[in-house]
This record gives sequence, structure tokens and C-alpha cells, in this order.
Amino acid sequence: MSGEQVRGLETVGRGRLEIPHRYAATKPLITQQQRLDLIRQCVESTASPLGFRVAALILLLFGQAVGKIAALKCVDLQALPEGLHLDLGNTPVLVPAQIAPMFWDYLHDRPNQQTGNAGSQWLFPGTLPGQHIHADAMMGQLRALDIDLGGARNTALRSLVQELPPTLVANALGYSYQVIHKHAGDAGVPMAGYPGKGALLR
Repeated sequence: MSGEQVRGLETVGRGRLEIPHRYAATKPLITQQQRLDLIRQCVESTASPLGFRVAALILLLFGQAVGKIAALKCVDLQALPEGLHLDLGNTPVLVPAQIAPMFWDYLHDRPNQQTGNAGSQWLFPGTLPGQHIHADAMMGQLRALDIDLGGARNTALRSLVQELPPTLVANALGYSYQVIHKHAGDAGVPMAGYPGKGALLR
């Protein structure tokens, strides 16, 4: 997969959810090249379980907190006329066509579907009946893929606000405007404190 193809996976849609946030004095970051390499690894490598790689892609592409990823439900994946969408806010965001088959394959063959947990509503079911995977357990899975969780999340958000108006990124990914404009300001995006103009690709 080329770098251009990987960058093409960064398409997002709309939606907004207020999420309380505390700012660290300094935000950990990975390089954009490291992020792209990790995305490529998740797409192309089969050495790790598919669920680990799907969760990692949600982190690397959409800058989502691990706790939020762990608590996603199956209904948050929706087949719409434009393609597969993932509900991260008020309006589902488009899952890039290049990786949509991975999400579908995982959805139909999730782990921990033993007796008492069959038909779980959770996209990432845990080992306890009726429970989603614990965020700490998912963190361990993602770290096993050599992902710096905070650095990957911050770099994903910084990359997105450099490509798209910060307000639209906030709507698409379910973050407050305050959080995303802070990332935009840290990235040196002009007029980061103002609503952006334009439309997100769908």
C-alpha cells in the first residue's frame, strides 16, 4: 500500500459529542511517517488478531480515545448507500473503502462469543457475559502492536486539523470544539479558534 493510499484512508464525516478533556502540559506525539507505517502494518499484516488491528485503525485514523473504542457497539457500524460508516458522534463517519472489508470481516467473526455472550451488542466484546472489553485490556492489545497510544491519537488529530477545518473535524469525530481548536492551535493552523469553512469528504 502506497503512502498516498494510506493518506486516502483519512476521510471523515460529521457528528458532535461533547467530551470532557484535561490538557497535559505537553502532548506526546509520533511522527506522521510512523503513523502511516502503523496504518499500513494494520492493513497488510495478519500476524495480529483482526480485532486488534481494527481497533488500532480507529485510533490511528480517527484519533479516538481507547475507552471510547472499547465501548463501541455493533450498531455503530452502519451500511449506508455511500459505504460503511462508523458512528463516532451524532452523524456516522465514512470508513474508507480500502479497509471496510476488514471491518465487515471482524463484525461477523468477533471473539468471545461463547455461551452467555452470544450475539453481544458490543463491537469489542469482553470475556465477561454482557460486557465490552475493558479499556485497560484493549490498551495492552494496542501496545502489543507497538503503538504509542497518546502519541498516535494526538498525531492523528493534528494531521486531520491540518487537512480539514477544525470545526468540521470536531463534528466528525465527536469532540468538543475546544479540544480540536486546541490541537489546531498546537499544529499552527491559522485562525484555529474560528469555525472552519468547507465540507468534509464523504
